[in-house]
This record gives sequence, structure tokens and C-alpha cells, in this order.
Amino acid sequence: MFHKPALLIKDPELIKQILVKDFNSFVNHVGGSDDHDPIGRDNLFLSKDGLWRNLRKKLTPFFTSGKMKSMFPFLDKIGDNLLDHMEKMSLNKNCVEMKVKEKLSLFTTDVIASVAFGVDANGLNNPKSEFAYISKKIFDFTLWRGFEFTALFLLPEISKLFNFKMFTKEGTEFMAKTITHVMNEREKSKVHRNDLIDTLIEIKNSEMRNNDEKPLEIETLISQAAVFFSAGHETSSGAATFVLYEIAKREDIQERVRVELQEALMKNDGKLTYDIVMNDTPYLHQVFLEVLRIYPTLPFLDRECSNPNGYSLKPYSDFVIPYKMPILIPIYGIQRDEKYFEDPLKFDPERFSPDNIHKISTFTNLPFGTGNRSCIGERFGLMQSKTAVIKILMNYRVEMADETPKEIRLAKNALVIQSEVPIVLRFVKDELVK
Repeated sequence: MFHKPALLIKDPELIKQILVKDFNSFVNHVGGSDDHDPIGRDNLFLSKDGLWRNLRKKLTPFFTSGKMKSMFPFLDKIGDNLLDHMEKMSLNKNCVEMKVKEKLSLFTTDVIASVAFGVDANGLNNPKSEFAYISKKIFDFTLWRGFEFTALFLLPEISKLFNFKMFTKEGTEFMAKTITHVMNEREKSKVHRNDLIDTLIEIKNSEMRNNDEKPLEIETLISQAAVFFSAGHETSSGAATFVLYEIAKREDIQERVRVELQEALMKNDGKLTYDIVMNDTPYLHQVFLEVLRIYPTLPFLDRECSNPNGYSLKPYSDFVIPYKMPILIPIYGIQRDEKYFEDPLKFDPERFSPDNIHKISTFTNLPFGTGNRSCIGERFGLMQSKTAVIKILMNYRVEMADETPKEIRLAKNALVIQSEVPIVLRFVKDELVK
């Protein structure tokens, strides 16, 4: 990895040992910021050892199904805002063409601003709003930002030397100012929204009540909201974009999804609910799982050896992984490997049907990771992505447009998996429930 030797792990049994069985020897991710960037250093994704364990324990209650259900009305409302936005774009015609990722990024920005920050960002109606502007600055993967992210995750020494920050200087200042203001106002008003701000306030107050010897710093609390914003923004908008792209190419799959959705809605008087999104549309879930197999958000998982004595690979090898050596697990390659998936580049949601899912070898499909350090926001990310897709499919059929790429070529300067060119799709008005 540049100047530092790293070990690439491809064998499923070794992956199991590192991510699950011997997790305590591989607790930490590679990289991270230093004292120059506490928001980049202390967030749940990049925090190390004891701090990570403490944060994971305290933040887990925010991601329960009960919490997700309480958030759903916010997503439902913002989903309606997305439809209103598409209606305005249609100029009184029965169809609209749009750059899907761009619009879904505004949707996820509005959702996360609402459920994490308690703020009405209104990015869909005002793409020049401060939230929309900052999110674009953070996630537009220019060559320089690509280098910054590479340094942050793979070359922390350079990150410190050049004062690179996870959210850029402007983004860091905006996050700190916004979250501090919202937390202060929420404590004054005593209003409860069951969002991330409430959770962070409860963590802070709980530590004060319990007289914790080392209470979390305010910067550490801020960093949790900041990383939630970044992780939820890119993963959800990207996954939903690829779902709409793939079902636009396959009318048969799209029709089956819409029929399933229509039946679920008719049983509930046409009203969308959390249960329809997360439980009552199993074929749509298969579609999402297949998209995440072909287009996992991150192309690899990473760990570093946290055992000071090293880690022996016996009986697989005589090699002993040295302390601090980076470990890379290339899930993008594994999930497209014909050894594990027949005709791996074919989009086939039937791989994940109840009759077939048991045929998938364990530890060969890991879009959310696995083990103690798997993605804590998996349920939220799926809820957010599915809500956007369902809202659209309730009102439109999705078709390829003249500008739609026939095959996806991946961007080379982005840390996450995304298309090299904007994915433009055509949406034709066709309401499922009149």
C-alpha cells in the first residue's frame, strides 16, 4: 500500500477468521486522522480500540427497528417532496428525464439533515441551500478530494503532514457549527424527535449523571453526526441509483417489483408504511441485494492487525501478520468471482430467493461487512434507499434514455463505487394506486 506492505485476503475461511472468529486481533480500520482532525479521528467508522467499543455500544440503540420505524414519517414526507420535484421537472408532460444520482443525493441530504440533525434542509426545492452545497463539496470526488480520501484511509502519515480533513475545512466548520447549535437549541426547548441529536444529548447527559471518568468530548459527539451524514448520503443514493438503472434495463424485473409493491399497497389502502418498505416487499429486497453484490459501496473491507504479538496464519501458512499490518479484503472482486457466483456479471435477483440464497458461500457476499464491526447503519441505509425507489415506482415506470450508458464504467477517482458518467433515466407517469 504505497510504501507499506499489506496483506490481501481472498479465502472465505481466512476472511471468517479475521472478521469474526479472531476479531479481537483485527479490531481497527486502517488509517484515520490525528489530533489535527478530531471529527475525522473519533467517528464510529475510524475510531480505534476502546473508543470504538464505547461508541458502538452507545450508538447501537439508535439503529434498532423501533427507532427506524419512528423515523419513517420523515422519510415518507421527504419522499413526497422528491415526487413533487420530479413533477415540476416534467413541465406538464407525462415523463421526465433526470440525472438520477444527483436528485437522489438531494433526497438523502434532506433525509439525513432531518433524522440526524433535526433540520429542514430543503435541498430538493433549493439545491443551493447550505446543506446541499456542503454535501456537494464533500462528496464531489475531484482528483484532489480523491487524493485526500486515499491519504486519510491508506496514508495517514501524509494526511497528518498536509493537514487533510475528512470533511474539508469548510465541511468540518459547517458540521461543528450546525450540530452544536442544534444540540443547544434542542436542550433548551426540551423537544424530542427520536433522532440522532436526541441520542447524542442522551449520551452526554447519561455520562454526566454517571460521573464517567472520561466523558466523550463534544467534538467526539459531533463526529458521530458528521460520519452518519457522510456514510448515509453516498451509500443510499448510490444503491438506489443502481437499482433504478438495472430495472430500467430489465422490464420483466421491474414489472415484478411493481406488481409486488401494488399488492402490498392495496392491502393498506394505498398508504406506504415502514413494514411495506422493510418487510412486505421481499422481491424488491432481492433486487437490492443483487445490486449491492455487483456494486458494493466500498470496493474493499480493511482491517489492521491490532495484536502486538502478531497473528499466525497457521495452518494456512507459516506467515505471521505483523502488528499494524493492513489487511485488505477485495469484496468487489470476490462478489464478481465466477468461483462463487455463476455468470457473475449478470443481474439476477433470483440468486437471493429463498430457494437459492443458501447456495451462496458464506463470506463471499459482504456489502455491509460482517462481525462486530459490520455496518451499524445497514437497516437505515436500506430503509432510505428503498423509500426513494418505492416512491418513484409508485408513480413512474423507469426506462433507458438516449443518454443512459449501456454498461456501467466505474469512476476511477472516487473512493466509493459510482458511475464514471451521470446515469440519466426516463421516468414515465404510471401510478400504481389511483
